[in-house]
Amino acid sequence: MSSTDFITISQLNSALEAQKAALLSEFAKLLSASAPESHPAKKAKKAKKIKDPNAPKKPLAAFMVFSKEKRPVVKAEFPELKTTEISKKLGEMWGQLSDEEKLAYKQTEPATETEASSE
Repeated sequence: MSSTDFITISQLNSALEAQKAALLSEFAKLLSASAPESHPAKKAKKAKKIKDPNAPKKPLAAFMVFSKEKRPVVKAEFPELKTTEISKKLGEMWGQLSDEEKLAYKQTEPATETEASSE
């Protein structure tokens, strides 16, 4: 092989320096294009809506109706349980109910809505 078939280290370094300069130039252009001045101002946060204290309350979910009914029973059966543990126990009990039993609580939901609106 002749010496003309190989690239010298100095030739390689100069080619790499040229590529590096081109990439840095392109990067600088991208940075200047995405500068904060080119973006529109951020939107102001929306003010929190004031809730009407006389508005009717939403009806309780079926699980909450179940929980309201069964919490005293669980509390009496397991007086040593903490509030969080009672809630976990109620969740387990709810999960073990059949769909028919859950339906009974789901059907009581609209009744709680009328109670809330009458208050």
